[in-house]
Amino acid sequence: PLQAADRMTPGQWETTTTVDGKTHTTTACITPDMAKLANADEKTGRALTEKAGAGVCVLGTYQDSGNKVSYTMTCGKSVTAISTTFHGDTAESVMTHIDDGKTTTTQIKLRRVGTCP
Repeated sequence: PLQAADRMTPGQWETTTTVDGKTHTTTACITPDMAKLANADEKTGRALTEKAGAGVCVLGTYQDSGNKVSYTMTCGKSVTAISTTFHGDTAESVMTHIDDGKTTTTQIKLRRVGTCP
């Protein structure tokens, strides 16, 4: 299995998001500091995710098992569950968002396409 440090490397990443049958692709530069969240151990990952909520959202469960990280976040009346599996230079996530009784599931595929411009 991958070690935590192997989950994500800095560089240019392409993200393909599919929700309600519609697909959207973007690219973004993942800096070394940004990659730290994906590469953190469970305790650090939990703390960084809580900090990202900036007091607006409350982190629920947080599980880190090798190449997979899953957590739930509650923001007001909405709840989001995210599960990401890393494979070196690719990853996939499933995000389930429940808000006002409506459930939306988003499929996310990521792949490293090179160094940042």
